[in-house]
Amino acid sequence: MKLPYIKICLPSMYGLSIDTQRDLNVLIADKRFNWYNPQPDVIRGTYIDQARERCVANTQAEFPEIPLEISHLLWIDDDISGFNGDLLEEMISSREAIIGAAYPQKYDQSLLAAGNWNDRIRVLPEPFKISTWFNILTVVQCEWVGLGFCLIRANVFRELSRPWFDRPTIRWQDKGNQYFVDEIGEDVNFCKKAAMLGYQTYIYTKRILTHKERKMEEKAVATKPTESKNAFDVQQFNQLLGALQNAQDELTKSNAIITEFKRAAIDALNKQQKRIEELEAKNTKEKIDTNDN
Repeated sequence: MKLPYIKICLPSMYGLSIDTQRDLNVLIADKRFNWYNPQPDVIRGTYIDQARERCVANTQAEFPEIPLEISHLLWIDDDISGFNGDLLEEMISSREAIIGAAYPQKYDQSLLAAGNWNDRIRVLPEPFKISTWFNILTVVQCEWVGLGFCLIRANVFRELSRPWFDRPTIRWQDKGNQYFVDEIGEDVNFCKKAAMLGYQTYIYTKRILTHKERKMEEKAVATKPTESKNAFDVQQFNQLLGALQNAQDELTKSNAIITEFKRAAIDALNKQQKRIEELEAKNTKEKIDTNDN
C-alpha cells in the first residue's frame, strides 16, 4: 500500500524497549509503505508532552510547516510492542483521521488506553474495559485514544494551533460536593482539541498490543551507549538536545513569571507614587487654606 510519506514519531524518556525496537525494525523494512524518515530519531525528553511536540516539528513557530508530502504521522511509544505492517495497513484502510491500536493501560491490564468522557463528570476521561465484543467489531468510535501506536493525518496538525500537546489541570466535583484536581494526559487532550475541529477518533480493536512497565535494568540497557562510536554520538546528541529543549522551556516559563512580577512591581510603585503626590497636594492645599484664613 504505497502512499504519500508517513512520518514515524518516537517520543521517549529512556529509549526504545528491546521489543519495541525489534518490531520497529521489521515495520521499517516493510516495502508496502513510504517512510518520510526511514531512520527515525528517538526524541528524548523528561516531559512526554514536550517530546511529542518536538516529534511533529522541532521549531518554536506557532504554525510550523509540516512538509506537504507527509500524509500521516505514526506514533509509537517506547514501551509498546506487537505491532506490524498488516496492522498498519488495516489502520490506513479505515481512512479515519485519528485511529489508534488497542492496547491495555500500563498499570491496569483490564482497561484500554482509549475510551469516552465520563457520563456524569464530562471533564474526566473514562477508559473502555477489554471485553469480548472486540472480537466482533474492528473499528470502534471513541472520544479519546492513547498515542502508543496511533496513526493521525498530518492535516490535523496543520489545522490545530500550537501547542498540539499539553497537560491541562481540571477541577471537578464529586457526588459529595468534594472538589478534586486532576491532570489530563496530553494524548487525551489532543483528541479533545481535534474533536472541536470536527475530527472523530477511532480505535482498531482486532488486535491487542502489548504495553508493559519497563524494568529498571531494561531502562539502563536502553540508555547505555552502544559499542559503535557513531551510534553513541547520535544518542548523546539526542540526550543533550532533549535536555537543552527542556531547559529552554523552563527558562521561557521563568522569564514569563519574572516579566509578570516586574509589571506588578511597577504598577505597585506607580500607585504608591500617585498616592504620595495626592497626599503632598492635599497638604499643600491645607497649608494655603490655613494661611488664607
